[in-house]
Amino acid sequence: MGLNQERVAFYLRQVDNEREFRDVVTSYLFQKYINGRNSEQVLLKLRYLCLYLKTSPDTAALVHHYSTSLTWIAFHVRDLNGGSIGSTPGISPLGREAWNEVRRSAKFKSLPEGETWGLLGPGAVRSLPWVATREEQELELRR
Repeated sequence: MGLNQERVAFYLRQVDNEREFRDVVTSYLFQKYINGRNSEQVLLKLRYLCLYLKTSPDTAALVHHYSTSLTWIAFHVRDLNGGSIGSTPGISPLGREAWNEVRRSAKFKSLPEGETWGLLGPGAVRSLPWVATREEQELELRR
């Protein structure tokens, strides 16, 4: 299933600090990247997430309180084509839970060829141990 807006809201209700907030939101966006979205589409997903979170009083307060983090995240998506999103997955315990959910639900195990992924973030996905190369996928299919 992976992270959807409802699951992100569930995790954000447990957030105690900015690092946890950033970990949860970036895990959601990183999932969008590995599912084939480009930065423009991911930025739109961030906007939809914020609108969803503003519909509930408890999560709306979080959006307001952590607006600086949201600005930082939006900057990395919009201006740096992913930036450092994904470069430090799940530093906080809550963030690790969200990132593990993303890892378990990855739709495919390699990135589309020819895509430009961020400076440190989504481009670094190739080095993660759970991301198989196309050759590894073909070998797995032959078995």
